[in-house]
Amino acid sequence: MHLGWYLAAPIGEFRTGLNALQIEGRRLVVLRRENGVEVYDADCPHRGANLANGVLRGKAIVCAFHARTIALGERAQGLCVRQYRTLVAGDLLFVRDPAGIDGGFEAQMSALSESHTFLPIPARTMTAPARLVIENAFDSSHFQPVHHLVNAVRFSEFKRDAGYAAGGTFVVPASPWQRGARDTALPFVATAYSPSIVISELGGARPYTTITAARDTPDGALVRIVLALAKETAGDRDVPYLLRQLDTAIDADEEIWREVREIEHPAYFADDAAVLGFRTFADEFRPTPP
Repeated sequence: MHLGWYLAAPIGEFRTGLNALQIEGRRLVVLRRENGVEVYDADCPHRGANLANGVLRGKAIVCAFHARTIALGERAQGLCVRQYRTLVAGDLLFVRDPAGIDGGFEAQMSALSESHTFLPIPARTMTAPARLVIENAFDSSHFQPVHHLVNAVRFSEFKRDAGYAAGGTFVVPASPWQRGARDTALPFVATAYSPSIVISELGGARPYTTITAARDTPDGALVRIVLALAKETAGDRDVPYLLRQLDTAIDADEEIWREVREIEHPAYFADDAAVLGFRTFADEFRPTPP
């Protein structure tokens, strides 16, 4: 588990009380209360049982294995488990290591949730590693052959106060969402706030934003994509079209990803600069070995 933010799931996927959550091999317990959500380490410090199977008693969990009382929070006396940093934006729960890196993400999501409505498409598991899913937003030269943009896209890196950002111009074919009879040139910027989350913004007269989150599981990358629309356009008649387009786009990527193989000496080109820039950014989130 790296030191940045992860998208755990929409809040609605957790029942009131204790819930099991695993993020890249680390077991967590999600405690959903009427007035909020808390996340803690799930490994019982006594003998390693999963505390998500225990019983909640006030500010503690009674472990199902030996009935030991495990306090919630590192400052408690006796056996305890540490609390993780959480962020709820709209209906989305984000989690990171308590000693981790915010990267400007809290401020960005707080601002976005005030002005936008979040519309998730169904989560799916991909054969690709999570890193490839996120860095795909910075792979400028794949957009024309895979997603059929009119132009060959070239990215530049952007200087922002937080995150790693790159982007350029997309010339998109006429579509119901753009409501034009001609191809349209639109500004595009992708900003990664952790190795697991990228926020992509497509501008123009009818802008929209997508939040893409991915994390590795034993079966592949668990990918969640959320469409963020300005509240005044969230009820637009063409929103279902836009959601289908996002679904179709990830299908097109997956068709390529399932046949991608890591090679020892890739032959990088100039238009791979944003991918390499993202990888350098992601390296900053590696935990320090004990």
